[in-house]
Amino acid sequence: MYKKTAIVLASASLLFTAAACSNGGGAGKPAESQSRDGKKATQSVQTTEPVKLSFYSFGVSLTDADFDYLFVQPLKKKFPNVTLDWIKSGTGAMPEDLVAAGNIPDIVFTPSPRLSNYYKLGIPYDLTEMVKRQATDLNKFDSVVLDNIRQYASKGELLGLPYTVNYAALFYNKDLFDSFGVKYPVDGMDWEQTLDVARKMTGMQNGKQIRGLDPGHLTAVGSALSLSFVDAKTNKALINSDEWRRATRLIEDMYRIPGNEFGKDRDTPNKSRNAFLKDRNIAMYAYWANGMLGLFEEMEQKGEKLNWDMVTLPNFKEALGKNRTANSQLLSISSTGKNKEIAFQVIDYLTSDEAQTILARTGRLPAVSKPEILKSYGADLKSLQGKNASVVLKTKPASFHPTAYDDIVNTILENAIKDVMSGKKDANTAHREAEEQANKEIAAEAARTAK
Repeated sequence: MYKKTAIVLASASLLFTAAACSNGGGAGKPAESQSRDGKKATQSVQTTEPVKLSFYSFGVSLTDADFDYLFVQPLKKKFPNVTLDWIKSGTGAMPEDLVAAGNIPDIVFTPSPRLSNYYKLGIPYDLTEMVKRQATDLNKFDSVVLDNIRQYASKGELLGLPYTVNYAALFYNKDLFDSFGVKYPVDGMDWEQTLDVARKMTGMQNGKQIRGLDPGHLTAVGSALSLSFVDAKTNKALINSDEWRRATRLIEDMYRIPGNEFGKDRDTPNKSRNAFLKDRNIAMYAYWANGMLGLFEEMEQKGEKLNWDMVTLPNFKEALGKNRTANSQLLSISSTGKNKEIAFQVIDYLTSDEAQTILARTGRLPAVSKPEILKSYGADLKSLQGKNASVVLKTKPASFHPTAYDDIVNTILENAIKDVMSGKKDANTAHREAEEQANKEIAAEAARTAK
């Protein structure tokens, strides 16, 4: 059974339709008003009837405190009689389970790479017409992020609105650098410069092996070059290329630093993250900020302080200024939901300047990157005070063309790179065999879904 938390949200300002409360079958028509761009926008007709919306989070880091601060409290000022039932993913509550049970949530909160799975299951509703009726300004979103969302749909449908954009950074342990007498990393380093620092930061200290650098997700090194996994037109894998092999050879150079070798104690991003945060034997760790800043804050509150800071994510010289590929955490609504209009108004408000400012204060990069919003970035995080938070403004997400088969190919490529790091295969062989395996699995998945 999934864990469900029912939360009643209160406010007095948003109007919504009685018709929406009964999936459009009730009395009353939406009223029209002039939008800020002069076009006619649909407003909702007020109702006092109670409305319950189910809210499903999958593949995102969201604590009870996060949910209360980011969703419950801001929405109290907007929705007088809406109840949110929070459905947390887990055993018996995976997307396929919810579809099989006919229990598709009204609102889904998920990372953009998960969209391909949702789309195959028929969960997300195309928001195009609702955006027009509500006069939602899509220009406020980064075009790369918005295009990335559309590319997960076969006809360019708008499957959700970006709520927060994830970015990666290079996190480092200042105490380790001080003890080695090495200067701290700086913004704008390329990978070769970073490897030079890693060599200086790898060695024994008080009987403990200190590793200079860990890349986190192995395939993410190539993603920062805007490398795609699959050709969107042919559905053929693209991972046996000179550029992907170049990324793998860089990782080889990283793990061939004596003392910084690849091993079972760091063969997943979670293990490496724990080594950086808890064991404190990794000097520099490249990872998603949304997956780190919350943990730093928890440690701060528990008194488990780590003397850390961050700089921009290293990249290849010709791609400096680019981050990893666009990865947003978005809000979509169900194609079968009975309260689509109200659900859309909820997610539309959550991308408003007011709600995005609240989000920015928690150290999450808002999808609406207005200067006045970004000024409040990290204001509520004690652990972020005095840190190099300006890294959020110094890189842009890399573009790429996602497909429904990316998860399959990403997993195959990640395992192939591990084979290279562990000495089982050379890079040429690993990439060639990985692409062959990927094409077979893509064909099998295409045949399965076509039935």
